[in-house]
Amino acid sequence: MEFVREMIILTFILIMSSENFGKYSQGKRLDLANHRMCNCEQLHILLYNFRHEETDMLKKKMLKALNNQINAEMYSSYLYLSMESYFQSVSLSGFANWMRGQVQEELYHGMKFYDYVNERGGRVTLDTIAKPDADWKTPLAAFEHILRHEQLVTSMINDLVDLAIAEQDHATKIFLQWFVSEQVEEEASVGEVVNKLRLIKNNSSGLFFLDADMGKRVFTLPQAGD
Repeated sequence: MEFVREMIILTFILIMSSENFGKYSQGKRLDLANHRMCNCEQLHILLYNFRHEETDMLKKKMLKALNNQINAEMYSSYLYLSMESYFQSVSLSGFANWMRGQVQEELYHGMKFYDYVNERGGRVTLDTIAKPDADWKTPLAAFEHILRHEQLVTSMINDLVDLAIAEQDHATKIFLQWFVSEQVEEEASVGEVVNKLRLIKNNSSGLFFLDADMGKRVFTLPQAGD
């Protein structure tokens, strides 16, 4: 009876996913019609390998959420590029330089998700990137917008972690820990600039010196393992 049960499972697998299953047969054709079957031990190995592949790949819900996050990271880079243009238009080149660093950082984040999905055997599907805002009344208004945006990204990362836990996707949970820590730093650095701008208010001299300080930022790619 056990053999019959396994044969039913094998037949179902062959019907539903012959392409995936075939690469585990090691070139030994399984001809069900003519009853040229492998023995039970071989069958168990084939079934184990097939099931192992299924559990190692990203589940559909997780894959969709990661693809959405890729889009969100690309939108972030688009938003910061728009802000760079804004700061250039009001002759604050230091702030514009800081934004260029943000653009590069968000692109790095997006590609980090992109590479992870591919490593897990998933398919990256790119969607339309929403149009970002183009103008802000003051530098403070722009950075308050950034802070709200980074808080939104933090909530999205936290939702991904919750989903990874619910899906028992331990690899993705570990992968996301880097982003959890990164968002703590992002909110802290943006919050610091917001506080400085609130202190400066309409003081042009203070804004001039802060602009000079923002111009010192140089983006460097994180080292492997960071």
